[in-house]
Amino acid sequence: MACVHPPLPMRLAAVLLVVLSLCSCSKDKATGPSNQNDNVSDEYTIERTLADECQRKTIAFDGLAFLTGNLGGQSFLPPGKVADYSGFQYLRDNDPTQMGHNTDFVTIVAFNVLHILTVDQRNQLVTRAQSQTTLINQYAYDRFPLIKAFRRQFEGDMPTGTTGLDKNAVMTYSGSLYVIDGLISYDRARLMGSIIRSLTSTQKSALSALKALGGVGNWDRTLTDPLQDLHLDRDVSVAVMTYASEMYSWYAGSVEADTYFCPERQGTYFGSFYLKDWPAMGNPNYTIDEQLTARAGEDFLKILTPAQAAMVTSLVDSQRTALNALVDKRRAISTHLRHFMTVESIDSAAVMSLSEEYGHLDGDICYWYATAFAKVYSLLTTDQKTRLSALADSLGYVPATGAFLYSQPIAMPTISNTDFLFGGQSSADFILSSPEVAQGGVLPTEYTCDGTASTLPLYWNGAPDSTQSLSLIMHHEASPTDIHWYWVVYDIPPETDSIPKNGTGPWTLGNNSVNGLTEYAPPCSQGPGPKTYVYTLYALSASPQISVEPAQVSRATLLAAMSGIILDSAVLTVTYSR
Repeated sequence: MACVHPPLPMRLAAVLLVVLSLCSCSKDKATGPSNQNDNVSDEYTIERTLADECQRKTIAFDGLAFLTGNLGGQSFLPPGKVADYSGFQYLRDNDPTQMGHNTDFVTIVAFNVLHILTVDQRNQLVTRAQSQTTLINQYAYDRFPLIKAFRRQFEGDMPTGTTGLDKNAVMTYSGSLYVIDGLISYDRARLMGSIIRSLTSTQKSALSALKALGGVGNWDRTLTDPLQDLHLDRDVSVAVMTYASEMYSWYAGSVEADTYFCPERQGTYFGSFYLKDWPAMGNPNYTIDEQLTARAGEDFLKILTPAQAAMVTSLVDSQRTALNALVDKRRAISTHLRHFMTVESIDSAAVMSLSEEYGHLDGDICYWYATAFAKVYSLLTTDQKTRLSALADSLGYVPATGAFLYSQPIAMPTISNTDFLFGGQSSADFILSSPEVAQGGVLPTEYTCDGTASTLPLYWNGAPDSTQSLSLIMHHEASPTDIHWYWVVYDIPPETDSIPKNGTGPWTLGNNSVNGLTEYAPPCSQGPGPKTYVYTLYALSASPQISVEPAQVSRATLLAAMSGIILDSAVLTVTYSR
């Protein structure tokens, strides 16, 4: 179906327009491997998203956007792509009245929900929006180093001595970025769960009545904004509308709806959202053809030689393992968060760990995209480049000036040095060591719970010259969903080159996962067999901005605070068994 965008008489029209996220696979076009072609229903599902043909079209469109776009266009991102575990994408893609991608959709849902909530419940949404705005914006700003690194490889502007991106560095950085997403998701679900638990029987009946109307197109469209007298600023208004609409989809949905995502959800650094959505900005009568992604992707592949096209289409196979694992992470995160509907507290460490692993997987996928697209571009003829530019122009492409904070135009921000995302240079020079244990060696008993619980003496050298602060984390990953941390140290002065045994100094201790105190917790290595413990020292371009007390600074909190300012890292890995 095509999506017509009528004028919005309400505030936030321009903002909500770009929250639209059209799936690249229409219900009558999606195909996949032979084991995915059977029993395809007239419904958008995660199986449809994973189908090879859907992925091929989406990746091809990403390639077109990246090869013809610029850094500013790559930064464009619909706000709904952050902390998206509420099933809202599923709600809009499967709306029976086909209102899902109408610009009124979010407004209709939000206003109907806000009118059901009490003043106190609405104020809770406003208060949380005001407190989350900084973190939400941090996520957007911290995307820029990855965007810049992908563009540098594409343009051949790489650090001396390197031939391309460092996959592990990209995955690690993406993991730290998704820790922020996890924090936002956790905080948002806690709020929505609290409000849902407080709903009266009358309010629940009202929400059920909305669901019984058979689609948002049948809801009341005459309601006014119940928050208009508060005169909220733009960022807070967008957040409140998002919370209200997502609370409904979460309440009325399921874990599978929460897990669902469109093919465009992954690999969001290549400018495809800008290429597709920007022509509709400021043009409320604009219609976005649902087949745009598929058709333009096919046209892109036709301009390439068979060998060049194969570099793009083969990404479907190279990403498959990571993509399937990513779905498992989404389902696990969604399951954890949904518990907030019935209880006040859930396992926050599990959510953060899963979010970090989700980021690793997305980083894996993005690494392969960026590498393949850069290789294809290096092989293009002048005629091919001209034809690709003409194809982008035919879609209404206009080069971005400046950058975007989500969909809001901003000046291009200062982007920190991205050399650390490339392989073959500085990481080899930054070394963390200890006189008590060699790399990969056995941690002496003195530094465990079986000994005196002393802190391991550490020394380092080779930190980047531009280092302004250092941080240290010691952790053990029992499984991707079970990460323990024993030592969190931050605000280490840049001139420091060691931490002595049981040393205290001009730095700050965060908490540990053993007893929650701001101290070193010695590992006990429970269970059979040796366990691996990792000391990671981070060289930072600035001091991490942390607004909570040290007792609240966990590994995830520090990783989130360091996102976007990590210049390099050094690792010392040890083992211990009892």
